[in-house]
Formats: sequence, structure tokens, C-alpha cells
Amino acid sequence: MGDRIADDLRARIITGVLPAGTHLVEGALADEYDVSRAPVREALQRLTVERLVRDGRRRGVLVVGLSPSDIDELYSLRLALEQLAFERAATTEGPDSRWDPAREAIRTMENAAATQNIALFGEADLLFHQTYYRNAGHGRLEAFWDQYSPTFSVLFRLSIRPVSDLQRSVMEHVRLLEFAVKGDVDAGIRELREHLTRARQVMMRSVQGQREDETLT
Repeated sequence: MGDRIADDLRARIITGVLPAGTHLVEGALADEYDVSRAPVREALQRLTVERLVRDGRRRGVLVVGLSPSDIDELYSLRLALEQLAFERAATTEGPDSRWDPAREAIRTMENAAATQNIALFGEADLLFHQTYYRNAGHGRLEAFWDQYSPTFSVLFRLSIRPVSDLQRSVMEHVRLLEFAVKGDVDAGIRELREHLTRARQVMMRSVQGQREDETLT
């Protein structure tokens, strides 16, 4: 229940439904979700760790939100850490089957691109990248991914992409997997850098465009 409440609040915060400065009170949220305060408290603690809210002392919890500079920070941090995850995963010996989740994710992305299912594509996209963190054999890298992947999931759902962009993204993931399986770290990191840089640009435009729309309305 705490996870579900966190998911809902996270989406409302990132999309601006709950703007920065909004007070969130445990009791009121418990009434809204028709639950006890315990799962609400759990959800707020998780969002605090993600830096989407902060302790407002006697005023409850305050929404911090996600600014363009926050998105820039998230993607720059992800790029730095995911290059390490890719390198470790690509150079660590293990059975070929450890890449099966990435292969399945690509198949799901292909189907989602064909049907323009942005939500499904985003879930599969994150599952693909998760494979690097899981195969890296590095607990703290996994902890980073587990902490922030829900935020990246919401950001992806915010971006409306044409089929051509999704299809291009599928091919980028195919190449990333090929480089990882072959252990070609240099080529893989170049592809990963271009891929995440482009993703960051799309997210920034989506969020800024949404903020402009909200201002106009």
C-alpha cells in the first residue's frame, strides 16, 4: 500500500498536479486514500529520500517538485553511474542467459512501439537498463537504480513520442545489448552516452512544455 501511494503521489508531484510548496499532511492523505497513517508515512519517507518532498517541521511535509535542473542532475548522475554499470556488466563473466531479461525487454519495446503504448514502452525501457545494474555485481549501483527508477518511469510517461522516435530507441537498445554481450565497452559506452543524452533532452522539453501549458491555462 505504501508503494502504491508513493507511486500516485510521485506522479502527481512530477506532473505538477501537486505543485512545489504544497503541504502534505499524513492525516489528510490517510483519509484521501482510505488507509491508516502507516502506509502514508512510508510513502512520504520514500519520496523524501527521492527528494521530491521535504520535512516542513510543524507544517507537515512540503512538496519540492522536480525542476529542469533536478532532471539535469538525475540524468547526469545516471549517465555517470550507468557507464560504470555497463562496463562491469559487459566485462564480468557469466552465462548468456543473464541477458535474457534485456532481450525480453526489447521484444516488449518493439510491440509497444508498434501500438504507440508509451507506458508499456517506458516500463520495458527501464527493465532493459536495469539488466546492466543487476549484472554489474555492485550493490550500491543497484541501490541507485532501485531508488530513482520510479522517477525515471514517471518522466518517460510524460514524454509524448512519435512512432519513429520509439523505433529508433528500439534499435539503440538492440545495439547496446550487442555491445554488452560482445564485451565491447568503448562502443557500448559511446552508444549509451548518446542514448541518455538524447533521453535527457526529450524529458527536459516535455517538462518545460508542460510547465508552459500550465502557465497559459
